Amino acid sequence: MEYALFVYNSKTQAWTVSLVSVDEQQQRKQPRDRFLHFNSKVISIGGEAGTMGFVDLFRGILLCDVLTSDPKLCYIPLPKPIWPGNDLSADVRLHRDIAVVKDHIKYVELQVRWKTDLVTGDEDRYHTDGWMARTFSIPAVTAGSVSAANYDADDWSKECEIKSSDEIDVKDNPSFDLLPRPLNNEGRALPPFKSVIVCQPTLSLGDHENPVYFMVKDVPGDDKGWVISISIKGKKLLGAAEFAAERTDVATFAYVHSKISKYLSGAAGTQQCFPMMIYLYVKC
Repeated sequence: MEYALFVYNSKTQAWTVSLVSVDEQQQRKQPRDRFLHFNSKVISIGGEAGTMGFVDLFRGILLCDVLTSDPKLCYIPLPKPIWPGNDLSADVRLHRDIAVVKDHIKYVELQVRWKTDLVTGDEDRYHTDGWMARTFSIPAVTAGSVSAANYDADDWSKECEIKSSDEIDVKDNPSFDLLPRPLNNEGRALPPFKSVIVCQPTLSLGDHENPVYFMVKDVPGDDKGWVISISIKGKKLLGAAEFAAERTDVATFAYVHSKISKYLSGAAGTQQCFPMMIYLYVKC
């Protein structure tokens, strides 16, 4: 429950080390009075105090004003899961994401239902039986006031929700033609995204349409994968792009988002701001 915070100062070219911890009152709020935190990613809130968030996508966020002389920790527990008891034993980044968008911390959770293969009777083969994604937000703590902040899981505001059974609008979007269309037992096309493998929800770092990106595969072992962009609020497909995925049977963590493109200049010297996905393909 105590952490060592290492901060590097580029001016002095030296490291400083501080011991930081979550206070007992916040620890007691956690289940069974036991505080656990395993870092999944880091988010930057900024400000003069250099507020950072160290994210455990299973449990919550540790906020810290890393540039203050006496840094403190504040803990933000995540909202309760969509389906309580659902086991996220795989890489949690395939189910959840957190990002700072403007002055809010945003959180998305995806949960998928699985069923055994009733056609072949093979109990070791599973197919998706629908999925649900929800987005939440919470105001980012004012930089420099982490020590005074106090959060509960119920403080998150639910923004949008989408299900595979919803009528996701794909009209007039040529990207939809790139995507797989699973068939039912009668050979009829299922609703878009109903029976495909969906994972790795990724929040947009911009504010236009507030899309969420998902990785999609048709069936296990398929050599193709797709990244799709969906407006959760508008329940419509915004775009899709194909990538090589023959090295993964189902899906693994495959891409990250970045604001690097915000700082790139166009041909006329104007700034271009658009989502950037970086996909790393390692060939052994």
